[in-house]
Amino acid sequence: MLSLGEPGAGYEVIVPGGESESMTAVGQDKSATFGWILAVLVGAAITEYFELNMVIVALPTFYRHFGTPAEVGWVLTAFALVGTASAAVGGRIGDVIGYRPVLIFALVTAAVGSLVSATSNELWQLILGRAIQGTSGVVLPVAIGALRAAVADPRKQQVGTAVIAGISGAAGAVAIWTAGHVIGPWGWRSLFWISGGLSLVMAALALTLPRTRVRNGSLRDIDYLGGALLALGVGLFLAGVTQISPWGFFAPGTVGLLSGGLIVLLGWFLYERECRDPIVDFGLFRNPGFAASCLAMVLYGAGTNSGAAWGGAVALDPQSTGAGFGLSPAHFANIAIVMGVCIGVPVSLLAGRMTVRIGAVRTVAVGGALAAAFYLVIGAGGILVIGTQHLALYVFWGCLHTAGLVVLAASLAVVVVKSVPAGQTGAAVGVQQVIKQASQSIGFQIVAVILTTQLVAARAGGPAVFPGQRSMVLVLVYAGVISLVIAPLGWLALRRTRQEPSEPQIAEEALAVQAG
Repeated sequence: MLSLGEPGAGYEVIVPGGESESMTAVGQDKSATFGWILAVLVGAAITEYFELNMVIVALPTFYRHFGTPAEVGWVLTAFALVGTASAAVGGRIGDVIGYRPVLIFALVTAAVGSLVSATSNELWQLILGRAIQGTSGVVLPVAIGALRAAVADPRKQQVGTAVIAGISGAAGAVAIWTAGHVIGPWGWRSLFWISGGLSLVMAALALTLPRTRVRNGSLRDIDYLGGALLALGVGLFLAGVTQISPWGFFAPGTVGLLSGGLIVLLGWFLYERECRDPIVDFGLFRNPGFAASCLAMVLYGAGTNSGAAWGGAVALDPQSTGAGFGLSPAHFANIAIVMGVCIGVPVSLLAGRMTVRIGAVRTVAVGGALAAAFYLVIGAGGILVIGTQHLALYVFWGCLHTAGLVVLAASLAVVVVKSVPAGQTGAAVGVQQVIKQASQSIGFQIVAVILTTQLVAARAGGPAVFPGQRSMVLVLVYAGVISLVIAPLGWLALRRTRQEPSEPQIAEEALAVQAG
């Protein structure tokens, strides 16, 4: 049994054959063992991101079959709401009963949701299927928790965490490319048959992962009421945010959802403060690394990542608008998958190695500076000086954009993992994902408003429905300025961390000595 620096946080790993061995033995196993574990967990993360992004290309098809954009928009909203709640609650359940069963359950449930969506004939059935698919939102927290529980080497933990968190760009590109090429010949239902099959395959492969028993309590110790209140509050608030555009900010429905969500979250906070074993330990926020990573995630979700909405718009809008490159959907999908796979995958590995060589917090600062540079200099400056007549400008911007987002997503996940005890990994990463989803939803609304500040027509005399050059540049400036704040935030956290060394860091140093 191996101590991780806190009472009751010992680990016993049972390999698929049934024999048990210590965490140290797994940490010292051949690199092939680590490679297989990481490959399975990365595959599970790809499944989550694939299901999240695959329907974006299918939205115009859904409009023709099921209704207006406001109604069909719930195909995205339902997945996001359930996914966010699942990440918040499921991560903690994984900390208690083990990550492997939670991961398998989430993947099988997502496959059931794909089946419901694939066989739906009404919009409500499609939305229900997407909501069930949203349970895959817990995959990222439990995958990172499973990696930390099964691999003892802290360096491998950091690199693996970075790859799992940073694979989102490549997975999203694969999803968009796949959807763009299968909807035409095989119909929109084929997307859900593909995602369902992928979920089942990854659930089967997850059975080969080490069965890690985390002695961190029992099911009786889980704060079910706190989890339910958190899921309800987040769900109501995000539902209100997503309805700001179609309903209006001051519409009764929007105000009711937003205020209801905030009231429930306030009640949840007051309840959790008195709970003996809360679903979220607010004491974690006293850790400089964890607090800084959460604040940086707010900036990343509301600014850096929401600015990515500009990428699709500027690629597909006509060149006659002065702010579009006029690409066809197929051409855009081909470019996206090349950038996502050829840039996203190697950069996620590079980001993991950067967190080992220069530290996770410094890597966050580098990612923030890189993001600010490609938004302000390459993006806004390039459009104003060069214009949108040269596709090379978009490709160059897209490569740097993909790299910056991957570095930030990967390093922020590593900061969280290094800042919390091993037994709270799932809950901590889950909280980070809730923060990301909430801030990203708000960021998308801000970007949507900015894009409407100047609307132009594709041709003379036509309706003014496309964002103009000024609105496109303003989005880039907004995202760039927000990203610029992330860099000094990282250095500030680094200084405070040096002054106040955290217990988890001391524990992991002891773990490295014992495992070595």
